[in-house]
Amino acid sequence: MSTVLYAQDLAAFKKGPYFFQLTSKRPLSGANHSHEFYELIYMISGSCIQEINHQILLMQQGMFTFLKPGDIHSFNSQSADASLLALSILPEETEHFLICYGKELTASILDAARIFTLTPYEQQELMNEIERTITASDNSRITHYRIIFGRMIHSILHDSSPVISAPESFTAALLSMHSFENIREGVPALVRLSGFSARQLSRLMAKHMGVTGHDYVLDLRMNAARQLITSSSMDFETIAETVGFKSFSHFCMVYKKTFKKTPAGMRKSAGAKTV
Repeated sequence: MSTVLYAQDLAAFKKGPYFFQLTSKRPLSGANHSHEFYELIYMISGSCIQEINHQILLMQQGMFTFLKPGDIHSFNSQSADASLLALSILPEETEHFLICYGKELTASILDAARIFTLTPYEQQELMNEIERTITASDNSRITHYRIIFGRMIHSILHDSSPVISAPESFTAALLSMHSFENIREGVPALVRLSGFSARQLSRLMAKHMGVTGHDYVLDLRMNAARQLITSSSMDFETIAETVGFKSFSHFCMVYKKTFKKTPAGMRKSAGAKTV
């Protein structure tokens, strides 16, 4: 079962046909949901696993997806440095663009969920436009939203990058790694669940996630620790042990390096009780 987000319930859409969101280094929604509007999701940095209509997509920096009304999606995993742009667009505005670009684009968008990739030059130009959007006045922002949308549509039309599918056992292993038991075990659990050798797994991680197995597990551990710190009263040493750290001091050092806050500082800012 999934939640449906309606444009009428989002204050941003009362100002115009676009909803511009930048998300940086914070948890993405793991709940299945859909929209009655279109949405472009662009990976600015890091990596994540996005599920769209039961299809698992591994996204890295420079990649984006285009969600249609009714598409059910969620984020099942992310790296600690994951940052993304979500540009939501009302159907009338989207259809105006589709008419301008013709049937070729319509066919591309209406295909099964897939990932599109920007060239390094396109990535830089998009980031420049995002910076201009952030500093623009309220009255001129809609122009920048349309420029961003236009750039993405142009990329879809001219995208020639092959659709690279990760082995099913590999993606299944990544999803299974979200249990505390597997997070605590770490890389050996990832190797065991995938069925690949350590060397094969290393190549797959580099190809599809852009990180090593060790870094991927570390991201999982940090995100799991943050979840426990902000949503429970479990003591910090138990949390460190739960997510696989043998040394509490090492856990605290890595946590502060990752989130720029100590575990105690994170819990205080989240309003959770410290034991």
